[in-house]
Amino acid sequence: VFIINVPKSLNASCIFLGNEEIDDVLDRRFLEILLKYLFGPSVFLLSYLMDWHSKANRERLLNVLIFVNLVLLLIRFYTGIKTDFVIGDMHSNYLGAFAAISLGITILTGYDSGQRLKQVRILILISLTLTILSLSRGVYVGLITGCAAYFIVGKYNKSILLSLLISLTAVISIVTLTFNYSSWLSSDKSAWVRDIVENVTSKPLATGRAKYWTSAIEQINENPWLGSGFDSRESWDRKLKNGEIITLSAHNYYLAILNEAGIFGLLSVIVLLFSILSTLIADSKYSIINGSIFLGILVHQSTEVALTTGNYALGGLMWFTWGIGARLASSSIQEVSHY
Repeated sequence: VFIINVPKSLNASCIFLGNEEIDDVLDRRFLEILLKYLFGPSVFLLSYLMDWHSKANRERLLNVLIFVNLVLLLIRFYTGIKTDFVIGDMHSNYLGAFAAISLGITILTGYDSGQRLKQVRILILISLTLTILSLSRGVYVGLITGCAAYFIVGKYNKSILLSLLISLTAVISIVTLTFNYSSWLSSDKSAWVRDIVENVTSKPLATGRAKYWTSAIEQINENPWLGSGFDSRESWDRKLKNGEIITLSAHNYYLAILNEAGIFGLLSVIVLLFSILSTLIADSKYSIINGSIFLGILVHQSTEVALTTGNYALGGLMWFTWGIGARLASSSIQEVSHY
């Protein structure tokens, strides 16, 4: 168990064992997955330790994001606007998530009205355009959820308790809806919603994710409390157009955890996430922005698993963003300890 205390409000265990792996902790595959789970919190810690109150550091970060987003936008136009791999292993879904996170970082780091950064408007325009052109429905839902949370919490109540309740409700709702996704798709009551979404996105809702989720749920039901072990999340093969066969995850962060480590594992991760949230909303000046970004990422991860596995660049950027938010919300670097 890896426990970090940065700052004092952040106490969370984030590593746990599946019931089939306890006797084989030195197995190479086990260690690979262990490092994946340590990767995110480690990025969070390193980002937190940087001085994001420095205008120079924020300007450097925004300049890098402007360059990368602009290059990706040009590539997007060159390769065509479609749901597919854009460049290398970067899928259009990852492209949209990267752009949306860039948008969140822009708003977060450009928040200080006393130090208005000239890069903010440029990056908002580029990243928002790239987000829209990604055609990623998961990103759209996450972005809309984050924006809705920002306006609702900001307008009606700035209570930290309300932010916690909204985020907890979102997580519970995501997990519950995922288990009922297939039945919802086949329901006549949801036909109008299904038709609207499919007509707008030109893609059927009964995509591969529905199949992956159904298979994952079947495995979860076999070992609901402790899960089926670390290898269980990579259980589905898909043949690409070029004949290559790749192994896919459940494309759902919460189902993946339930599949690997069961209910106890998911509860452990929830403790970790909400310990981080308590750090993000510790300062009222940044709490609404941080909380909205946090919630948007949690909703988006109902269609991806990048927080622990999958695309490391995207997952690292998510944890990196939380580290920025935590640092800005903290008045000073507090003691960091490992137990």
